[in-house]
Amino acid sequence: DRASAWQVARTASLPVVLAIRPGGSSLTLAAQVKGLLTFRADSQIRGLVLTACRPSLYAHLAPILEEETGLPVLGYLPPMEEANIGSRHLGLLTPGEIADLNQRFRKVAEQLEKTVNLDALWALAEETEKTAVQDRPRRFRPRSCCAIGVAWDAAFCFYYADNLDALRDAGAELVFFSPLQADALPEVDGLYLGGGYPEVYAQALFRQAGIRSAIRVALRDGMPTVAECGGFLYLQEQLQTEQEVPWPMVEVLPGMGYPTRQLRRFGYLTLQAERDSLLFRAGEEIPAHEFHHWDSTQTGTALLAQKPSGKHWRCGYATDTLYAAFPHLHFGGGLPLAERFVSAAAAYRERKQR
Repeated sequence: DRASAWQVARTASLPVVLAIRPGGSSLTLAAQVKGLLTFRADSQIRGLVLTACRPSLYAHLAPILEEETGLPVLGYLPPMEEANIGSRHLGLLTPGEIADLNQRFRKVAEQLEKTVNLDALWALAEETEKTAVQDRPRRFRPRSCCAIGVAWDAAFCFYYADNLDALRDAGAELVFFSPLQADALPEVDGLYLGGGYPEVYAQALFRQAGIRSAIRVALRDGMPTVAECGGFLYLQEQLQTEQEVPWPMVEVLPGMGYPTRQLRRFGYLTLQAERDSLLFRAGEEIPAHEFHHWDSTQTGTALLAQKPSGKHWRCGYATDTLYAAFPHLHFGGGLPLAERFVSAAAAYRERKQR
């Protein structure tokens, strides 16, 4: 239950409205809702909304659910083409790939105005206690003490927005560039290569030899770099497509990425550092997350990864200038990861200017 929606709601005293999809269920749905109500203390659940639910089914289910659970049913969203978003092996298509996304949201919003009791939702929101959230102390640097290049295109698009904000707060200017289109690196002092779908665009990434060469030169020169999941695969020698066709990548790390046809090491884990590096200090433990259908012949050994189940393995590359591994990191925890990254990038800029 750690880091679950339930824990967030309980910690922040937030009322919860369950959005539930009935499918073919009837009375069983009430049993499931009652289970959620009583499974943990302080469930915070205050109402229900039915999704992908036809009007006739809603008319049948709403009184049953209210009588059996004691919760108000605040409305429903009928089946809508606009509410369907396609997916591929890592989940939903990203917003940049959906040309009419804003129109879809508008259509769904218009429907919700017709079939959901929005006044009741607003009333619940107004009951919410104002919860004071105290940020951990940060050593703010002057703006633009360095520039960090962020790979951003269809191949690299998995980033926590919080991470980008944390880098800006620590004093970095973010410079976005596309490894799928750029011929050279912009003027930057660090690199952030996020997750995404490099395996889908492996041939196109290979064709951009100029940017691959520029990244290779920059990393060998010691440019501070964070490369997560897809970014990690991009730095390796080769990356196979879905059809297992290998294409050369940046070639600063050994190994080849290959499809596994299933999720690998999926879910939350903890990384433990045994020595100081760009982001970590010896002995620190860092929460992280993995979600990928590709693996590598060389996943690295610098860090110890541990699952709550007790399963553990070694992974990743961690040096004074590099974090490269499958696990995604969130910069908003108790460790100053963003500040360390920015500090290293600022030092790299100073070295270049000497």
